[in-house]
Amino acid sequence: MEAARALIMLSQRCLDAAKHYKRAAEHADQEWLERFFTAQSARQEQMAADLAARIVALGAQAPHRGTIGGELEALALALESNLGLGDRGLVEWCRREAASEEADFSRALEGNDDPACRALLQRGLDEARAALAEFDRLHAAYNRA
Repeated sequence: MEAARALIMLSQRCLDAAKHYKRAAEHADQEWLERFFTAQSARQEQMAADLAARIVALGAQAPHRGTIGGELEALALALESNLGLGDRGLVEWCRREAASEEADFSRALEGNDDPACRALLQRGLDEARAALAEFDRLHAAYNRA
């Protein structure tokens, strides 16, 4: 059940992140950035669904919503955006989200010996690293501007 517990926490984390990226997309000024955030939200939703399927296969109940902390973070993002966070601030905020995601998947991968779980966790880690690299690229571009 320890494996299921770790996957449940990651699934909730992905559900939270999906909301955060959706909120960022709603506040993005640039259309291309809105599309990027929307794609990140969809990626998080898909990972949460894939994690949920594995959780059920392990005999546990999958979460259908994120955490209270995630709700508070989404509210904070909305408030900061309304106060003029701007696209650069959204990129920085979401870059931190991606870095946290990478660390969470890395930790979960280290402590899991189940081959099916490891494959899913490795995919999540690879996707998180790709997202982080893209956020780093965007962050660098905003810093040059």
